[in-house]
Amino acid sequence: MGGTKATNGGQITAGQYVAPVTEWIFPEPGVPGHQPGKLDFTTFGWLRDGLGPDSAGNVWGQLDPFPDSTTPSAKTCTAITTPTYSAPAASGTTDPGTGTGTTPALSGFAANAGPDVNTRPGVVVKLSGKADNSSTLPANDLTYSWTQVSGPTVTLTGGASATASFTAPAQPSGATAVVKYSFALTVKSASEATNSTDTVDVSSDPTALDTVVIDSYTTTTQNGGTVAVTAHTNVVDGTAKMTIQLVNGATGTAIAMADAGGGKFTYNVRSTKKPTGGIILTSSFKGKATSTTTTTKRRRSLRS
Repeated sequence: MGGTKATNGGQITAGQYVAPVTEWIFPEPGVPGHQPGKLDFTTFGWLRDGLGPDSAGNVWGQLDPFPDSTTPSAKTCTAITTPTYSAPAASGTTDPGTGTGTTPALSGFAANAGPDVNTRPGVVVKLSGKADNSSTLPANDLTYSWTQVSGPTVTLTGGASATASFTAPAQPSGATAVVKYSFALTVKSASEATNSTDTVDVSSDPTALDTVVIDSYTTTTQNGGTVAVTAHTNVVDGTAKMTIQLVNGATGTAIAMADAGGGKFTYNVRSTKKPTGGIILTSSFKGKATSTTTTTKRRRSLRS
């Protein structure tokens, strides 16, 4: 069978309108002869107010004509407008699709060259950089490049990695002026087709103290007593000197330690008992370290 037929006084044409299959059951009087109650369609919110918006933004209005002697006031439904998103542009990059303009960048992606550094001549300066907000990027996506921007020329080690280093150049004896250096870190993201640059400043102060560390301090009672000390300073360019003093009630005379290279020094002596007040090490750049406790105790080997 086919065709259409006007129903409900021509309001609805059968064959063109498809309604969901459902059933509404109203309360009925239980006493014969009682007048049935009004069928109140206003209790059906989707008929009274309409329905929507759905996931596609569609809105359906109030049932019209409304099956009642009066038409209730319907609420107003507003369609949803889907917002559009524009990613932030990466400064200085070119859109590979058009060859012009800029490409969208990862939100918050930025090179971070680390905090400024205060040091002294002869010390190895470590530069440590990273890219902020890069945890969601693929592995091996980032490349790093360090370049010197200002200051006396130095040789950078690891200039193509996240961390780089150089030895702050020595200054003339008696110098007091702070020498400043500046370095730029550029981080590039292959997946984001963007890059970012940050700078870090390094100040080299010849009046700053170096750092002295006692690596080992041992004593024995053999051969009338022995004392052995190894130590190092963070000044590694060979310009530092170091002395040791043995404390026995009073501080002893400063004795030069042997230079082992790379900022390392040693001291070995026989026929000397363990100093009762420990040892004092002082570098030529006024760095100092002390110890009253030996780090290890050497024992004489026993032979049968």
